[in-house]
Amino acid sequence: DVNVHPRKLEVRFYKPIMVRTFITKTLEEELRKFSVSVSQSYTRKSTSIPSSLKERTSKPPSRGSSDQRKQVSFKKSSDTKLTSVVSQRELVPQPLPQIASPGLRWGIQGDELLVILREPFIALLREGEVILIDQHAAHEKLIYLELKEMIDKLGSLPSQRLFLPLEVELPSDLLELAIEEKENLKRFGFEYGYSDGKLVIKSLPKGLGNLSGEEEWAKLLKAGPEERLYHIASNIACKSAIKGSDSLTIEEAFNLWFKLKEKLEDVALCPHGRPAVIRVDYDILLKMFERA
Repeated sequence: DVNVHPRKLEVRFYKPIMVRTFITKTLEEELRKFSVSVSQSYTRKSTSIPSSLKERTSKPPSRGSSDQRKQVSFKKSSDTKLTSVVSQRELVPQPLPQIASPGLRWGIQGDELLVILREPFIALLREGEVILIDQHAAHEKLIYLELKEMIDKLGSLPSQRLFLPLEVELPSDLLELAIEEKENLKRFGFEYGYSDGKLVIKSLPKGLGNLSGEEEWAKLLKAGPEERLYHIASNIACKSAIKGSDSLTIEEAFNLWFKLKEKLEDVALCPHGRPAVIRVDYDILLKMFERA
C-alpha cells in the first residue's frame, strides 16, 4: 500500500511477516558462514575497539555512544558456532522459528493477542493471563445466558410457527398433563392443541428444532419451572451455537471473545457442565512450573 504516507515516504506491505521472515532468514544464513565474537559493555566506562576491527575501519560506528557499543569481529570459518565473550559459552545457532504459517490465524486488538489454535480451540493472551476457549461450548453458554435473561426481562421466549403442524402421539396421562401445562409452556414458545388423542403442535421455541419424541415431552412436561427452562434453553443453545468444527475468521473469533469478556465470570462451564473457558493467570503458571 503506497498511500500510507502523503509524500510516499512509507509503504505498508500486504504480508509484513513474510517480508520480515525472508530478510531475517537471509541474514542468518549469511552470518552463519562466520565465527562471531561479541563483547558488550553496559557501564559508563569507554571500551576499546578490538584490533581486528581496527584493521577493517578507522571510523567508529555511526550509531550509539562509545560506552554502549558492541564490538564484533568476523572471521571466515567453516565452523558455524557462535562464541559469546560475555557468557563464555558456545552456542550452536538454530534456524529462526517460523513466525507464521499459512494455516495459522492470529490477530491483535489493543493489548490482546488472539490465536486460533485448531478447531474448536482459541487462545487469548493478555497481560498476566492466558485464556483457552472452546468455541462451541463458550458460544453455547452465551446463548443460554441470553435466553435466561430474556425470560427474566420479557417473561417469554421467541416462538417459531411451523409450516405444517406436528402431531405427537402421547399416552393419556401425558396428554392430560400437556393440556394442564399449556399456558405455562406458551411463555417458552410452545403453542399446541390436541385432536384424536394426539398433541397438535403449531409453534415451537425458535431454534429448538422438532420435539416429537414421547420421552422428550415427558421430560419437559414433568419438569418444574427452573428445570424446564434449563431443558429448553440448553437445547436451543446447543443447536444454535457455533459448531466445534466451524472455521472462524479472526474477526469472528474476536467478536466471540468480546462477548465472552463481558461475562467472563459466568462462562467457565457450558450448560452441560463441560469446560468452556479456562483461565490461566500468573499465579497458576507459577504453581504449574513449581515456582510458587
